[in-house]
Amino acid sequence: MNSPHDILNYVIQNGKEADFLSALMTNKENYSISEIIDAEIELKDDKYYLNSDMYNLHMQIRDDDIVTAAMNGLYITSFISRQDNRYQIQFMVHRYPALMKKDFEEEIVREVVQYMILRTIISLHMNTCRKVDEYIRIP
Repeated sequence: MNSPHDILNYVIQNGKEADFLSALMTNKENYSISEIIDAEIELKDDKYYLNSDMYNLHMQIRDDDIVTAAMNGLYITSFISRQDNRYQIQFMVHRYPALMKKDFEEEIVREVVQYMILRTIISLHMNTCRKVDEYIRIP
């Protein structure tokens, strides 16, 4: 059995990222994950909120690590995932200041793609390379 990071490395080292993302876009196995591209993290009344018009979200962020990252001005990517009929909001803190996002766009995109693949691997219990290959197989 392999760890999720072992499986992610298999996907990357074998150039399967595009195939994996294509399979992900078809909601295979009733799972999907997407970056909330219009997400804004806002400080209001000493509390941080995630806002998204596209997903009709306005929710308080209660995770201490995410609040601390926002307080320190780090760039944070937000995701929404769905498995069967359960939705979940997830965050990824980058090591880059939010004000310098444009300078690190390529690295951020790479991290976002890897995060989406890794979350899919974990959520769908892909613990072998064979399971990945079955997942990305085009019908």
